[in-house]
Amino acid sequence: MQGKPANIESIAYKWSLKEASQAYFRALLSDWGIETLLRNHLQSRGIQCKTIESSHKRTTCLCSGDLTAQPVLFLHGTPGSALSWWPYLKNPKPFYVMALDRPGFSPVNRNIPDPEKDIEILKTALEEAAQAQPVIIVGHSMGGGLTVRLAIDAPEKVKAVVLIGASLDPDLEEIKPVQLAAQKAPLKFFLNRSARNSNEELIRYPSFLKTLKPRLRELKCPVLIVHAKKDGLVPFGNVAFMQTNFTGAGNIETIIEENGDHGIHVRKYRQIMQNMTALV
Repeated sequence: MQGKPANIESIAYKWSLKEASQAYFRALLSDWGIETLLRNHLQSRGIQCKTIESSHKRTTCLCSGDLTAQPVLFLHGTPGSALSWWPYLKNPKPFYVMALDRPGFSPVNRNIPDPEKDIEILKTALEEAAQAQPVIIVGHSMGGGLTVRLAIDAPEKVKAVVLIGASLDPDLEEIKPVQLAAQKAPLKFFLNRSARNSNEELIRYPSFLKTLKPRLRELKCPVLIVHAKKDGLVPFGNVAFMQTNFTGAGNIETIIEENGDHGIHVRKYRQIMQNMTALV
C-alpha cells in the first residue's frame, strides 16, 4: 500500500521473542569475529572501509559504488553495524552507498553509545557524504530517529529520508525491567559487548525521542516510510505517528508490508532501492 495514511489501531508494544533472539544472535556474531570475516569479504570485492573522525570520536564506514552517483547514507539500528546493509553494499547501483558503523558497533569504537552525544559524529559523516550534492539518508529501526534528527539539523545537506521499521514515537518505547536488570551484576556479565551497548542505548533512546518530538514539524524534505504490519520489535503504530507529526515534510510516501517483519530492510531491499530511485 503506497501513498495513503495507515489505518492503525492502538497496539500494545510486545517484543517478538523470535525477532529479539535474532537481534541478540547478531550481537553475538559481531563479538565472535564473524563480522570481521564478512568485512574482509566485502573489501575483497572492492568495497572500501573509511574512518570517520569528529572532535571527540571516531568510527568507520563501508562505501560502495560510483563516487559521482547520488550519495546515500545508511544508519543501522541496534544492535547492528554497517553490515546490516549488506545487499545494498554489494549492489549499490545507481547510488553511492555509505553504510556507517554507529559508535559502539564499529571495529574502532566499542564504547557505550548515546543517541544524543553521537549526533556530532553522525553529522561529520553526513558532511562527508554531502560534499558533491545533498544526500538521501536511510535509517532502520533506532537509526530512524537519528536520521530525522540529522535531516532537521542540516536540511541543506539532505535530499530525502527513508525510514524503514523506524521507531519515532516516544510513547511506544518501553523500557522493560529485564533491561534495567541487565545494567547490573550478575546479569550484565552474561551479555557480550554488542548486546550490552545495545541495551544501554535502548534505555537512553526514549529520552532522545521525547526531545526530538516537538521538532518533527521542522522536517522539510520528502519522506519514504517503509514498515511491516507484523514487525515484532518496532510497533506498527509508529507509521501513524510519523504521518501525523511530519507536518512540514515536502511529501510523504508510505509502503506497508502485510507479511514482513523487522528485517524488511534486507528482505525487500530491491523494492526499497527502486523507491529510492524515484526520490532522486
